[in-house]
Amino acid sequence: MKAELIKRLSKLPPAALYEAAESCRVLRSVFWPVTRANNFAGAAFTVFCSGDSNLAIHAALYSAKPGDVLTIATGADCECAFLGQLIVEAAALVGLGGIVIDGRVRDLEALKKSELPVFCRGHAVQGPSKQRLGRDSIQKPIEIGDTLIRPGDFICGDRDGIVVLPGKPAQDIAAAAEYRMGNETRILGALRNSRDPLYKLLGIDLGSWKDEAR
Repeated sequence: MKAELIKRLSKLPPAALYEAAESCRVLRSVFWPVTRANNFAGAAFTVFCSGDSNLAIHAALYSAKPGDVLTIATGADCECAFLGQLIVEAAALVGLGGIVIDGRVRDLEALKKSELPVFCRGHAVQGPSKQRLGRDSIQKPIEIGDTLIRPGDFICGDRDGIVVLPGKPAQDIAAAAEYRMGNETRILGALRNSRDPLYKLLGIDLGSWKDEAR
């Protein structure tokens, strides 16, 4: 059931999921894709890295299940890259669904060739340390910006942005988003095959602008 839901979510753009869901959370729009793959959907496997250590990421790589999306928060705006080609290659080999990190990465030229979706907040030359620090964690609630992400939440993204869906309503959200996508397809067909203006097809009342829009 979970795998089938993730398959459905992976076919839906985050914008449609956002419009379909009242309970949808959105990550701030500073994340950008660094690999050739730029869309993903999966269950969030949460990681928190405090300081400049990426030890928790190494632990998470082999604790997460295939299809999970490593969702990594960092405790500070560190001028180091928390991951690069080796971690991304390892994540692909164990079958993870993607990586979202509120931090920096490196090896950008190598990452361009990867088929694993990786979204980050920036890049850096410096590497991380490998110490276990006091607040590091895996599979505990994290915050990225003001967005709360719990283990098992569904996280979906593409170049437009990244949304987080709570587990229980995700099935209904997917159905509502599929309906919206079908409706948009019908509207596109009407727009291309009729002379009706877009606002009319969308049922928008222009009010006092209507005469000027003719």
